[in-house]
Amino acid sequence: MDDGGFSFGYFMAEGGASMWAALCCGSFGNTLALVALGVLVARKRAAAIGVGAATLLAGVGTLGVGVLGYWLGVRAVDQALLAADAAFVAEMRERGLSEAANNLWLGGLASAVPLLVGALAIAVGALLPRGRDDRAE
Repeated sequence: MDDGGFSFGYFMAEGGASMWAALCCGSFGNTLALVALGVLVARKRAAAIGVGAATLLAGVGTLGVGVLGYWLGVRAVDQALLAADAAFVAEMRERGLSEAANNLWLGGLASAVPLLVGALAIAVGALLPRGRDDRAE
């Protein structure tokens, strides 16, 4: 029975298979963000810059997967509408685009923390003083 509330299961199903890729990338990116914060607390300059760059890259990848999923969803909707009854095309297109946009929502939300923490780790890491481990011999 649908009470009109949010259901994560329906949200994922409506977005299609690419939602799982965005969820996996986002989980990886958010885990890297935690590692980057830990490295920053430990004040390890080289590690902060390296893990920060990896975190930033994971955030960009997650966002990219969301955009790709949206594009694939729009393409699927357009192909399905070729065979649809003309009386229902507008309604079906609106619903299809709404479901495809779930990829953008998940990709954007899952990439927000990795993008922020990755940029922060790179910036703060660059400002940390060089330690003995960071000097070239």
